[in-house]
Formats: sequence, C-alpha cells, structure tokens
Amino acid sequence: MLILAGVSINAIIGDDGIINRTQYSIFLSEMTEVEEAVQMWKAGEAIGQMGEETKAIPANGLCNREKLMSTERLVGEVGYYRIWSMTETVPEISVLSNAIDFNNEFEGELIAFPAGVQDLFYLNNEAIGIKSDKTYVIDAATGMIYSMSGVKLKGVSCYSANMATAVMIGTSKAPIFAESEVSGTGADDEKLAGNVQDEYLEDGTKNPDYNPYGFKLISDGSNLNVYKLYNNGLLYGKGLKGNLLNSTVSEKDILLDKTRWNELKIPQSIPGASSGNVTVVSARNCIYVVDENNELWGWGVNDMNRFGLKQSEQINYTAYKPVKLNVDGKKIYKVIPNYNATWVITITNGIYELYVAGYNQGNFGINSDNVSFENFQKVEFDNPQNIVSINSDLYSLSYATLILTKEKDVNGKNISKIWYAGNKKWSVLLNTDMYGKASHKFVQLFDGTYGDTALCPDNVDKIIQGLDAGNENNFFFISNNTLYQFNGSTVAEVLFGEQSAKILKFSASQIVGIAYIEINNEKQIWYKAIGAYNLIGASNFEANKWLRLDNDENCPSEIVNSGIKEMDMTSDYTAQMSTGYIVLNNGNVYVFGCEEGTGTGKGNKAFHLDKLTKLDDLNNIDGIVLSEESPNSHCVGSVILYSGEKDSRKYYMTWDSYLYGFENILQKSWIPVAENVKKFNGQTSASTDALAYIDKNNDIWVLGYDPSTIGLGNVETKPVKNFVRLKDYFEENSDIYKALNGKVVDYQIGFEILMILNDDGELYVSGKDTPNSNWNNTGLGVGETALEPTLLDTDVKVILGSYNERVYVKKTGEIFVFGGGQAGANRYVPTLISGIEIDKDSDVELFGNRDYGCVLLENYNYNGEEKQNVYICGMSSNDGLKFGFRDDQGGTGWRKVDTTKDFGNDPIKSYSHNYWANYILTQSNKIYGTGNLSYLGKNAIYTSFISEYTYLTDGSSIAVGYGENDANGSFAIVCNDGKVYGTGYNGNGILGRWIGINRKQANSRYKTAFEWVECPELEL
Repeated sequence: MLILAGVSINAIIGDDGIINRTQYSIFLSEMTEVEEAVQMWKAGEAIGQMGEETKAIPANGLCNREKLMSTERLVGEVGYYRIWSMTETVPEISVLSNAIDFNNEFEGELIAFPAGVQDLFYLNNEAIGIKSDKTYVIDAATGMIYSMSGVKLKGVSCYSANMATAVMIGTSKAPIFAESEVSGTGADDEKLAGNVQDEYLEDGTKNPDYNPYGFKLISDGSNLNVYKLYNNGLLYGKGLKGNLLNSTVSEKDILLDKTRWNELKIPQSIPGASSGNVTVVSARNCIYVVDENNELWGWGVNDMNRFGLKQSEQINYTAYKPVKLNVDGKKIYKVIPNYNATWVITITNGIYELYVAGYNQGNFGINSDNVSFENFQKVEFDNPQNIVSINSDLYSLSYATLILTKEKDVNGKNISKIWYAGNKKWSVLLNTDMYGKASHKFVQLFDGTYGDTALCPDNVDKIIQGLDAGNENNFFFISNNTLYQFNGSTVAEVLFGEQSAKILKFSASQIVGIAYIEINNEKQIWYKAIGAYNLIGASNFEANKWLRLDNDENCPSEIVNSGIKEMDMTSDYTAQMSTGYIVLNNGNVYVFGCEEGTGTGKGNKAFHLDKLTKLDDLNNIDGIVLSEESPNSHCVGSVILYSGEKDSRKYYMTWDSYLYGFENILQKSWIPVAENVKKFNGQTSASTDALAYIDKNNDIWVLGYDPSTIGLGNVETKPVKNFVRLKDYFEENSDIYKALNGKVVDYQIGFEILMILNDDGELYVSGKDTPNSNWNNTGLGVGETALEPTLLDTDVKVILGSYNERVYVKKTGEIFVFGGGQAGANRYVPTLISGIEIDKDSDVELFGNRDYGCVLLENYNYNGEEKQNVYICGMSSNDGLKFGFRDDQGGTGWRKVDTTKDFGNDPIKSYSHNYWANYILTQSNKIYGTGNLSYLGKNAIYTSFISEYTYLTDGSSIAVGYGENDANGSFAIVCNDGKVYGTGYNGNGILGRWIGINRKQANSRYKTAFEWVECPELEL
C-alpha cells in the first residue's frame, strides 16, 4: 500500500474520506457566507424602502436554462426543496439517488424550461459583497441559495448547504418558507433580469413600444390566459395548457387535445370513488358526485354560484379541485342540475326537503327576487321525494321553473302533477287570479285554478324543453309513450307523418329534436330542426318540420339496424351550440351538430359536422350520464359517456378539459410561447383557439384548430397546433406572399376571422362567412368564405376585429364597418359610417367591447395643444356592463361623447374590458373602472354593479382576463413603480400567490381576489 504523509490513499479518496469531509466543510462555509450576506441585504435598506412584506432579492437576471441543465442534478435539487417547502414533508426519494432518477422525480415542479427557472435568479455578488468568480443562484420560491459550481460528496453532486448536509450526515434543515411563490427581485435594472433593452430604435428615436419595466402584461377578454412580452421579444404565458400557450404537441396529444375523447377518472379524494360507490351527474361546465356517505361534491365552473358557496369559500375555490358542498348540513337523496341552478333533494331521518342554489329571478319558489345567495336555499315544497324532474328555463328569458311530480291517489293509481314558479305571466294562466302577477311560490298547473285540467294529458312521465330557438316556454310532455308539445297556452300531440307514435326515446335542444319512435310495430327515427339549422346533415332537410331520418341517404344503416339505446342533446345560450349523441345497442356512438363537443378532432363551436359521424376511438359504450330529472342541463362538451358496471365503470369526456384534466391542464408558471415577438394582443377566436403574433421582421405567425380562420384553409386540413409563419405556405411569387413578406404591421382576431394589415395599407381577411347565422358576429366583408388571406380594402390606417366587431379607418379618415355586432350592424360588406368626420392627419385608435360596440379615439393637434375626440357605438346611456360612458342619447348608433365629466381634461390612453367590467387608462396614468364591482377590487359579489366610472389607482398598463361569465375573468394593473396588482377570479392561477398568501393555505395558488392584491408572480 502506498503511504503518503502517513495516510493511505484509500483513506484520502474513500467515500467518507478526508477529501470529502474537507470539501463538505469548505462548501458549507462558503454557502453560509453567501446566505449571511443575502440575509444582511434583505434586512437592510430594501426592507425599509419596499415594506415589511416584500423581500428584496439581489438578483441579476433569470438563471440561464443551458447552465442549469449543464449541472448534474441541480434541477432535481431545486424541485426537492420546493416540494418540501410546499408540503412541509421531506420527499421520500433518497438524496443519494442517481442523477437521472432524482431529476425525473421533480421535473414536474419546474414544469418546462425556461419557464421552470422563472424563480431562480443569479445573485448580484458585488451588491451583496461577495468577491468570488463563482455563480450563485437564489430560489425566490423558497429563499434557498445554490452554487452553480456545486461539490461532489459521496459521489453525489450537491449545490446547497442543505443538500450537502443531508448527503454527508443524513439530516437536513427544513427549507425557508417564502411569503409567496416569488417574493420580488432586486431594484432598478436588476428587477427584471436586465430585460430593458431596445429603449431606442436604430435611428436614435425613442421606441414607442418600450416599457421601462422591461415587459408588458397582455391579456384579452376572449382568452383565459395571461401573457408577458419582454422588450427583447420573448413572449411568455401562463394559464391553461394547449394551443393558446403553444404547448408542445406531445402534451396536447396525451392530455390536452380537447377535440378528442379522454377518460374522466373520479378523484380518489371523494369517498367511494375507488369502489365505484358514487353517483356521477354531469351538468353545464361542471360535474356533481354523490359519494358513498350521501354527501355532495362538485367541480367545474361555479358561475351564478350554483355550488352555493359562501364568499369566503368562493375565495378559495378553483374549478380543478372537487369541493364538498354544504346543503344545510343534510344528506343527499338526489341532485338535479339545471342550466343556471342546482336543485337538491335532501333526506334527514326519513324527511325529504328541497333546496336550490344559483341564479334566481323569482323562479326558485322561495318568495324572493334576490338574484344570488351565499348558500343553498330551502324551498317550501311538499313531498319532494315525489319529484320526477325539474326544468328551469335554459336561457333565463322567461325565468320559469316547472316541476313534475308523481304520486299515488287514494285508489293507488299513479298520478302526475306539474308545478310552476316564476316571473313570466304565461298565457296558460290567463283568466285566472294569477294573470298579471308573478308566482314566487310553486303553484300547481292544470288544476282548474291555474290552467284548464283538460289541457294536460294524464300521467305525464317526463318534461323536456326545446325546439324554441330563443322563443321561450316551449316544453314537451311524454305521457303514456305519447309526445305532446306545450307552448305555455296549449298542449297538443306531436304527430309524425300525421300519425300517432309510440315514443321510445326523445331528446331536444334549443333548435333540434330527435324522436326514436314505433309506428305499426316499425321502429323509426324522426327529427325536426328550427330555422336553417340542419345540424344532422340530412339530405331531405326542411326547416320547422318533422322528417323521417332513417330513410334519408345520409343516415347510416347501422343506426337503424342496431337500434338506439340512449340519446342526448346539449343546449346552450346560443342556438348553434348544440351537439347530439346517439349510443346504439351494439355499443357504437354517433355524434352530430356543433363540432366543438363531438370529439372527432374538430373544435369549432360555430360550425357543424356535415353528417352523422361514428366515433372511431370509442366503442362498447353502455350509455350516457343523463340527468333524467333535468334534461337539457348539459352544454357542449359536458356530456359524459360511460362503459362497464358501476363498480368498474369508465367515464369519457371531451372539450371541457378542466373537468377531466383537473390541475394537470394548468400551466402554473410562465412558459415560453414565442420569441422575436414585436406585436401580440392575446386575442383568440373563442371557438377555434386561433392565435397570432407579428415578429420583429414584420412577418405574421399563426396557429389554430380551424385552418381557414388563420388563412390556411386551402393548404391545411388539420388543426395547426404550433405557430407557423403564414407566408411560408404560399409561393414566393404569389400576391399573398408579397403582401405578407416582411410587411405586416397589425392583425386582429375576432370571432371566426383573421384581419391582417400591411404597411401598404392593404387589409386582408380570412375565415368562414356564415351570413345566415343568428349569432350576428360573422361576415368577412368579402361576401364569401375566405380560406386564405383575401384582399378586402386598400389605403387602410387602423383596424379592429374584436369578438363581434369589424371596423377599420382609412387614411382618408373614413370609417367602415362590416360583419355583426353593434358596430357592424349585420353588414356583410364594408359600409361607410356617415356623420363622423375624422381628420386624415389624426392619430386614431380603436377598442372593441365584445359584441357591444367599440370606442374610437381621435388624437389631434390643435394650435400646438394635444386634443382628443371620443366616439362610441352600441352603448346605452346607463349600462354599467357596457362602456359606462354617461350619455343621454343612448341607442346603438355612432356618436361623439364628452368624457370630461368622467376624466376631466385627462385624455384616454387605452380602454380594456371583459364581459363584466371596463377599465380606462388615461394619459396621466390614472385608472378608472365601471361594471361588476367584484372585478373592480371593491370587495363585492358579482351581482353588484356601478354604471359610472370610478377612480381605482394609478398605473401604467392594464391586462384584462377572460370574462364570459361571472366565474371567470381577472384584471391586473402594472403600477408606476413596476409592481403588479390584480383582482378577480384566480381559479386558473393567473394571478398566482400574492403577498401575504403562503403555500400552507388551502388552494393558495387559486384564491379569488375580491380586493386589490399585489401579485409578485406577475412582476418577474
């Protein structure tokens, strides 16, 4: 054995030898010195300047992805301590595990690079007094410090003092609990990773897009996500994985392709889920489960507070985690979802009671006009165990509820009764003491007092609403296997080819009804569609008429030969959004109608399959999760198919990916979306997940489910799932290529339309034109479908293509509108707006408000003084849900408004909105809001509104989140000091954890903010 200075070589190089212990001691001393220096920094001037709640981290840029990945297992080490910090439990994996296993164990915590290193910042060594050429990194999520060089101990690479201790002596200190996911960064240029370049253009002039904080927050009322565009052209996003975050194709194919059917696994946190001892009920955008203890759970969209949550519970609620619902502390006998309400029958010691939560317009039968409540309300209703079905009006047009009950009379005969509550004065109540009054308590119809007994057939078995196309109060009764139609005044049998029929199955949506019947021992399929909606693709289609389907050339013979086992149709507030599902006796499934919910690989809510289509990837299906007690409670995408017995049942869903994907579909931290981005607005088509941006070479990049919406309909037939450069799909000598090649200056994405403006003033459009639609938001202006960019007009200066509006201003000052919405007013070719004069030299900006019109700002110079004219269209005079401009004229026409009464002489800089609230940013960086108080940070629930603009705060920009309904939508404000404040629904984790919320609190990432809160996760 070789002896060196009296010590064997084995001792020097052994796993527990002198060298290792020496390295450990030196490394620990080094890390301690760094940690102490950082703590001194945090305790110094920064604390006094920034407030006690803010930890100032001396950061000098985001950690570099390549450097992070070049280390052996730093990725796993960061994830290890983040999990420990979040759960307060040491992860089970051994710290001595090999690098591959260790990294793989925690790759989910960092999610995706470089987004996964969003919280890792290089320490500014000079600022904290460390004289070293080594690189250190601080994790803002935990407060832990890592050395990029690290040290190898016992054959394991370590980068922190904690891990070094764990490896050498088997123990480890608990990680520091940070106040929030990200606790802030340094000051000045260091605050935003030094990302403040491009302040000046190459010619020396000030860059008009330069932001002194290094980034702009971007969101749009049509998009559930939030984006951040850095000055260097890097675009990041967070929210929901998928096309709108340019997520990887592999992710989409496995989980996120919501155009396909995916398995729904009932969460094991619900008692009885593992054994199948649960009852699953699907509804519009949500799912209910009654567990083995007869308690109620729910997840999904809680708009109208259908879950009966208190405000404190709403703060913690997220759509991705099941929550136990409290129905007055009672056990659940039955849950009956309606479109805007949840009805529940409870049982306590053999006593049944009826409760309801959701949107009340006098139709809850609780003797109240209050719109919403913070819990389930008890309904005075005798013997609710006899309830067969509850049908509330689908669209809140008539605010009526019908309840069907069955009981036995004194002779033991089954009898049915129909009960009514609501605000609508139905004609069936004419000539009674109910006429001209509302019924806020349930009264029995067809009892001689409220309606003639002769009107109603005996022994009604089922009530289904449908085939009304927006004309309220059209219900169908099934009695003794016969179908009757009830329109509020008369009840008449439905005939098929002028013959009576035995009803085997019947389903209806707002615009389509299907009947599986038997006439003279022959089974037949009939259908009826309102208006022009041939959703079923029949060749023998005639509107508003019952037609036999099984003798149509487009009806697959298998449907007739096998026979129908189950049928269901979805309904929504918009007529076109109806999808049909037919399960055959042989287990095969056919779908028709709105593409969005069919699971056939297509995802456009405005367009329909052209025929009955068989699902290739699903067979041996046993049925549909129907709510027999409440037909029509689904909307597109929320239908559940199932196979197998209850104890081993499998469920399948499509489109509403949050219902079956849970938290897995959330992009919790910033993910890179695109690079070299010059202009991005966050707009999407709302039905095809289209997205676009303009790069710094003035080329436009696009993606989307429907190729025609993004100008690729002639060259692509499949969804474009990742960004492609549009010009690359056309020949270099083509007019389209020449018009796009390095010339794009602006774009707009509206409903089913892409508008592109080039530097020659040429306006191009692409998309599908459906002028017969009742959506009033279609029309490309070119009079036909444009599968590729098609020239619409020239000499164009400014364009607007929000959800419904199509507006552009020419360089001459003329204003043209087309398409649907208030601005377009159902014009399918561009129409000149008269009565408004825009100076051709004025600086013009356009802002849209979904389908409610638009704002036009004309900024001009008058004798050396900057002035502004404001024009609006489609706004009423006092509607706080619209623009909020006070104007006695009202109406839907274009008009000039005086904003001095709202903002004084402070001109408007930008306008932002979602469905429920509006924000104004003025030139002096003051922010005003109007609309729903819960989105204005006023600590109010969603039913409270203001119709006049109120001052909120000072700020430099506003990012407005999606707001289709009251359960979605958030606002974020970048204030003058670079801090970001947010308010509103945070169920998607858009706002992240805010100051004062730590990881230990329930759903800390998803807390809804009813007040303004600082959101450090949005500040990076």
